[in-house]
Amino acid sequence: MSQRRFIKTLVSVLISLPLSGSLVMAQSSPPLGDTYTYRSNPTGNYGGQPYVIVEEGANGYVQFSLAPLPAGTSVAKATLRLYVDEVGASGSFDAYQVNTSWSESTLTYNTAPALGASATGGHPVSLTSSSSKQFVLLDITSLVQDWVAGTTPNNGIALQLEGTTGAFEFDSKENTDTSHEPELEIALTGPVGPSGPTGPAGATGPSGPAGATGATGPAGPTGPAGPTGLTGPTGATGPAGASGARGPSGPSGPSGPSGATGPAGPSGPTG
Repeated sequence: MSQRRFIKTLVSVLISLPLSGSLVMAQSSPPLGDTYTYRSNPTGNYGGQPYVIVEEGANGYVQFSLAPLPAGTSVAKATLRLYVDEVGASGSFDAYQVNTSWSESTLTYNTAPALGASATGGHPVSLTSSSSKQFVLLDITSLVQDWVAGTTPNNGIALQLEGTTGAFEFDSKENTDTSHEPELEIALTGPVGPSGPTGPAGATGPSGPAGATGATGPAGPTGPAGPTGLTGPTGATGPAGASGARGPSGPSGPSGPSGATGPAGPSGPTG
């Protein structure tokens, strides 16, 4: 594996937060080989070409290494990512399981391996002139799951025209102009590993602006009455105030009852 491809693969591993006790990762697997075969040149080998050609009478082949996949993980989704360098004629193509092994440096039309079922589940991709210089994606999850499980040998993928119209060129791993080699992007799930040590606390950030004053909350319940305090000392007697003005005379009271008649006095001398 070239240093550029190794670094590209290394930095493509993206780890997200655990969900339901599992870890989700995205892994990009590098191509082991990519080439094509031509019916008009049945003994020709094109393993060193910068393009993978798919058209009438020409099939493309791509094989990926699954060695970078971590042990104990399972495939949630697998996507074949190809860069469309040129569309000579509009049409559609599909990806197929390859049933026998092949080598980039020796594959020819005469030695082309047999093909199996559609790797996309029968969902070919249509390309037009507007697709040039763009990436195209094909979902091949089921086939890659079988590769990882060991139920189907990893003999790579064949790219074949659907129908009789269409001519496409995809960048190969030998294309140094764009470096858009074929990629197999795999989303993996696996058990969550142990938590790493807690990192050091970061510096305290600046205080934010004071928020608006909130509404006054309801009054709380009245608390119990406290005990009666001690009686304080009697204060000093204050000075006497000034005499007030004399009030008016009151009305005369009623006459009292007459007294009893006194005894008669002695008679005076006779003259």
